Amino acid sequence: MTNKKFLTLAEAKKGYYYEFEEGVYKYAKDCKWTLIENGEVLIDGADWVHWEASRSYLYCNDDEYTLIENGKVLIDNVDNVQRYEPGLYICKKDGKWTLIEHGKVLFDNVDDVLWYKPGFYRYVIDDKMFQVKDGITAEIY
Repeated sequence: MTNKKFLTLAEAKKGYYYEFEEGVYKYAKDCKWTLIENGEVLIDGADWVHWEASRSYLYCNDDEYTLIENGKVLIDNVDNVQRYEPGLYICKKDGKWTLIEHGKVLFDNVDDVLWYKPGFYRYVIDDKMFQVKDGITAEIY
């Protein structure tokens, strides 16, 4: 007899669950989350988990966040991480933000950072906000 490692969607629906799309769902059991993608356990026992796209997800354990994209760990053990689109994300560590776009660090160790579209960003350092648009940087307040 084989021991099942995760709940099916039908079983998960009896408790606290969320279905992202067909074949992709998460469920909580004993206050820990499991994320399933097409019959594969992507993460089990997380404090929090969010699915983004195929084999791309975020999870948190003990207030430390991890970003997985295409099955590879891209960001690990940070205070916060947000994924805008494939290859584009911001992360926070020790109160400072970093913006990474397709493997290139665009801004590091800033107080805040916003991505609007390729070539258009805003960041804050020492209570001063700067805008970068089409390669031109200007202080906006």
